[in-house]
Amino acid sequence: MFHARLNVLFAIIVWRMRGIFSLDVRKQIKIGRQQEDRNTAGGVAVMLEGLWKNKNDFIWHNEREEATKNKSEDDHIPQHRHIWEPPPPGWLKCNVDTGFNKSCSTSNRGWCIRDTSDNFHTTGTTWEVGEVSVLEGEALALKDAIHIAIYTRINRIIFESDSLRVVQVLRNKIIGNSEFFTTLRVIQSTLCNFPNFEVKFIKLQANMVAHSLAKAANSWARRSITHDIPSCIDLLIYNERS
Repeated sequence: MFHARLNVLFAIIVWRMRGIFSLDVRKQIKIGRQQEDRNTAGGVAVMLEGLWKNKNDFIWHNEREEATKNKSEDDHIPQHRHIWEPPPPGWLKCNVDTGFNKSCSTSNRGWCIRDTSDNFHTTGTTWEVGEVSVLEGEALALKDAIHIAIYTRINRIIFESDSLRVVQVLRNKIIGNSEFFTTLRVIQSTLCNFPNFEVKFIKLQANMVAHSLAKAANSWARRSITHDIPSCIDLLIYNERS
């Protein structure tokens, strides 16, 4: 417990020095201390985990991801997009996500392609030994999916990621020197040659199929592609069709 509190305090000190520790975050921590409600406590725990991950990314990679999914940057995203929505007629949609398996010490990635009728098309997973930053993992997952779309000669496809930062950097062509930005430059260059490839942001709640695939990636070979619905997402796809 002492170690966890020390980590949080250290993150706050560093963020204050960098000018990125906001009043809203301090209020949320204060609320977490004062209220006994279990739901509130759980929400604060998730927020603190996000703060800790963000502190590491910012210090070591000069990168920041959203600590929670309800930050002000997300306010302009329509709230009804909490469920997966099929693509327009004639298009495919590919959801991507990353994950980390601490027991296996691997960085995992997963993606799933479906059509406008919500029919399953293809899924793929990748795992690699070692850890990368959350942002770099999100970028690599998107890169994997784009390469598969090109290899399988898909003409019109929408890629959805639950990393707002990845989508913002791609849209605004933000420049940086980390591995994260290097991967995104490759993606940007590729997208220029495929005008019918689009990248959009989606809430995590609507990206659970890709999220589950990333978590289960160690169940298959290092790089795996299948045209059959894996059991780990069977129920999710069924529920989204309902």
